[in-house]
Amino acid sequence: MSQPMKSAKETLDAVVVHGGLPEEQAERVKQASKIVAQNLNKIWLRTKGGNPVAESMLDVAMEALTKLQNGGGQEEVKAAVDAVEAKAKEIEEESRRRSMVVT
Repeated sequence: MSQPMKSAKETLDAVVVHGGLPEEQAERVKQASKIVAQNLNKIWLRTKGGNPVAESMLDVAMEALTKLQNGGGQEEVKAAVDAVEAKAKEIEEESRRRSMVVT
C-alpha cells in the first residue's frame, strides 16, 4: 500500500470531519477521498513515476486541512478544495489509462 496515498486518505477524511466546509465543497472532498481509497493499492503509485503523484496528493490534502484549521478565507479554502479535486481526477485518469494498457 502506498504510504502517501494512505496518509492522503486519512487527511481528506480529517478535512470532511473537521467541518466548516460548505456542503458542495464537502461533497467534492468526499468524492476525492473515495477516489484515493479506490486507488490505494494500485501498483503504479509505488513506482518511480507514480510516487510523486501520490506525494502531491498528500501535499494538496494537507494544504486543504491546514487552510481549514487556520480559518483560511473562503476563497483560499475553495482553491484548496479545487486542487484536491483536480489531483484526484488526475489519479483517476492515470489509473484508468494504465488499466487499459494492461488488459
